[in-house]
Amino acid sequence: MSADISNEPCPCGGGLFTRCCQPILREHSKAQTAEQLMRARYTSFCKQDLDFLLKSYLTTKPKETIITNFNKMFRERSWVRLEIQECVDGLASDQTGIVQFLAVYTTHDDPETEQWAHERSSFTKEEDGCWYFRSSERPT
Repeated sequence: MSADISNEPCPCGGGLFTRCCQPILREHSKAQTAEQLMRARYTSFCKQDLDFLLKSYLTTKPKETIITNFNKMFRERSWVRLEIQECVDGLASDQTGIVQFLAVYTTHDDPETEQWAHERSSFTKEEDGCWYFRSSERPT
């Protein structure tokens, strides 16, 4: 019997999972903004959804390298919370957007100490109308 997730909070902090990121992860709807895709990607890290992470990532890096890196994160980290700090463009009417965020996590070796990934991620909307993650950098 599967667990009832109807009242499960979304890992991204945006409300109920069934109304927030789940429709995007299951491809029942598209992310309308860069921030929505950022939240869905964070949730996919929390839920170890490798397929969504790969589908929503435009990169020239070898797929095997990306899979290895994601699987390493899945093994080593437990995600705690997401804090969106700034969005530049990335609205439904835009073609590009930037989302600056802080993703808090613990490691399996030290589950009591919170650490963070502070990034400024770039997104683009392609001709298919879908938003994609392009790259990230550490803010200065």
